[in-house]
Amino acid sequence: MSIDKDRWAPPIEGEKSGRPSPSQAARPSNTPSRNADTSVNPDVIEDSYTTAITATLPDESVDSSRRRAFRAGATRAGSSVRRALSFTTASKGWGTLAVVVFIAALFGAIALRTSAGSSSLATSRPQGYRGTATNTETLSSAWASGINTAWVLPSAPDKASTEEQSVLVEGTTLYVATRTQERVLRLSAYDIASVQPVQKWVSDGQDIEVRGRFGGPRMISAGAWLAVENVLVSKETGRQQEAPWGEDIPTAFVDEVLVTCSGLETCSGWTNQSGSWTRQWQSITARQSSSSDFWKGIHSLVVGSGEESSLLVPVESFRHNPQLVNVHTGVVATLGAEGRLGSDSRVVKLYDASDGVIVERDRGEMEVYDVSGRLVDTFDAVRHNTKPTMDGRAPTVAELRGFFTEVSAPWTTGRVTIEKEDCSVVRLNPTGDFPPRSATGVKGLATYYSDSAKSCSFEPRELRASTDGSAAFIWVATWSTSTAYMIDMNANKTHTFSGLTRSTKTVWAFDDLLITISDDGITAFTPASS
Repeated sequence: MSIDKDRWAPPIEGEKSGRPSPSQAARPSNTPSRNADTSVNPDVIEDSYTTAITATLPDESVDSSRRRAFRAGATRAGSSVRRALSFTTASKGWGTLAVVVFIAALFGAIALRTSAGSSSLATSRPQGYRGTATNTETLSSAWASGINTAWVLPSAPDKASTEEQSVLVEGTTLYVATRTQERVLRLSAYDIASVQPVQKWVSDGQDIEVRGRFGGPRMISAGAWLAVENVLVSKETGRQQEAPWGEDIPTAFVDEVLVTCSGLETCSGWTNQSGSWTRQWQSITARQSSSSDFWKGIHSLVVGSGEESSLLVPVESFRHNPQLVNVHTGVVATLGAEGRLGSDSRVVKLYDASDGVIVERDRGEMEVYDVSGRLVDTFDAVRHNTKPTMDGRAPTVAELRGFFTEVSAPWTTGRVTIEKEDCSVVRLNPTGDFPPRSATGVKGLATYYSDSAKSCSFEPRELRASTDGSAAFIWVATWSTSTAYMIDMNANKTHTFSGLTRSTKTVWAFDDLLITISDDGITAFTPASS
């Protein structure tokens, strides 16, 4: 499969010119805004945790109460000195006592401030990114040192947008898209390989109305262009033009074919020929849904390569079987029976592979399909509480089957289990020639403990590990809670990653740079030792 070959020529007519970065545009900031989420700098180090998070805070930070306590202590100390010194004319000894009182009070106030924020002061360093700017799809071992804020792109203070932002990282360029209150597209490009992000351009649409979407605009890299909803944006200049697919949603770009789906019952394939976008095929699918469960937790929307490349269609997961559409021909294949699902054939989850798909049914049976949608095998999975890390390359169907039957995962950096009756032990088995490692006192990750199976169940939203097993990242999020840790597996140190608590999306830009999106803006985190 070839993705993003950058061979397309820009259209000659009908383009809108992007404008260079205006002086009034939001600039990258080293400092969060007054209302920014500064929870990445917790004040309390819990019993078995060693918190190593550092964030540069604004002047009026979350520890302002301690700042006030410090100033109040110093003021009281000064008052004591003035009162004590008033007696020095009567006794030289009273003057000495006053000095002692002042020093004791002052150092007491300093001690109060230091002990309350020692976790930050111990690892403080200037913000900024100083990493390798490479992405091998694995966690850098440097994360074992802890977490620091690299930089922040705060939300626009004028609230120009009322919707979520979307981000896309390609190479060392970060694209940020949002729909403004005027219902047009605003898109910015940043070079993020430096200490601070450098804005390359910012582009505002004028008369192309963009449809609102939960989660922000859908953005796909398509050669020399970005396909953002119904707008095409030049990667080089930021100039915008209206796309010919109307209200269809850009879904994937493979081998010079851009696939769009309507969200109803059709998908189409588009190619750029001599500067003009032309539809090559249109196919009817089952009823679609933008919130299809079939897209949750999968490695890639595309399976297969070359002429066999196929896209997973976002069909309504509670009513229909999964479907694949060939990106070159538009041929649709259903993974299972056509029509509405029966009560005994509900799909629990999809597992994508480089050469096919495995479908887990409600009745416990696992079905194996090739890239053409043909059923090639069925098997029963061995139930266990082990999870493969979500990194590395896409697995083959044979490797996925091996994981479900033999608990092996050679395509990842490792396998993780949560152990002990209180589910507070994380055990990592690296794939490479490295010994297993465990971290204790890690709470809040397991969904429940099974007395019969003597195991802890957990469903991580993110799970990564370094190749050598020295660092691990685990994030578990539900509708009501969010718990995340960076773990030094060698030293058994757990760094609480509270910066993800309010995040709605995350993007791994590099092995040592994690970008998160929240209501306060875009925040990038990097290892404390970088």
